[in-house]
Amino acid sequence: MADVPLYTSPCAARSLWHEYRVYADRVELDTLAGTLAIPFDQIEGIHVADSYSQGVRLQLRGWRPGLKLDWADFHQHLVLDKATGLFRHVAFSPDDPLAFRAALQAAIGAYRQGDGGGPTPA
Repeated sequence: MADVPLYTSPCAARSLWHEYRVYADRVELDTLAGTLAIPFDQIEGIHVADSYSQGVRLQLRGWRPGLKLDWADFHQHLVLDKATGLFRHVAFSPDDPLAFRAALQAAIGAYRQGDGGGPTPA
């Protein structure tokens, strides 16, 4: 795994002082229980949600359990869809959701292009 993050969302009150990072092969999300590392192979989609109700609709799609890492209900946030695991939707609030999503999509695209993996998530 790469050691230098390609993009870092700094700690802030809206993220409960958690830091979120994009690497060349994974995304790492700080949580109260430790760091959640999600390899790009497990990511099916990345969506921007502007409100609580929009985030719930994204999480309920397909009846998969979701996990909120911070104050995502009150801020524009990202919902990351995972292919495996107990929690298939992870909602979190980086400092700039659109920039974080763009950096993550670019990293996933580069990873899958070099790896010959699946499609880049929407």
